[in-house]
Amino acid sequence: MSEGSHLGTGAKGLGYDITSIQSIADWNGAGFGNQAWTVEVKPVGGSYSILHTVNHHPLDGGGATKIVLADKSGVLASGIESIKFTASHVAGSVGNSFVWRELDVFGTPTDQAPSR
Repeated sequence: MSEGSHLGTGAKGLGYDITSIQSIADWNGAGFGNQAWTVEVKPVGGSYSILHTVNHHPLDGGGATKIVLADKSGVLASGIESIKFTASHVAGSVGNSFVWRELDVFGTPTDQAPSR
């Protein structure tokens, strides 16, 4: 399953700086808490590229997991106009699946074009 969101180009037409991505997977009493997914970003005028792949399977049964993607610089990706998430199979879970309870993307409009 893939799901995308077109963020637009922001107030200055330069896209958005993605500062963090947080996800929680859980289902009451069932084995849907592990996570496996890929996030891709598309810069303004560019093409999609993989930002990060998650493959987190700490649970043997019920429970929840939380993933936080962040960078020491404060910015995961800059000048982004679109973001896409693709769920992967989670071996050993019910139906090889997981359930996102929450998926949050944080950021701000890009303030200036990157120097070349």
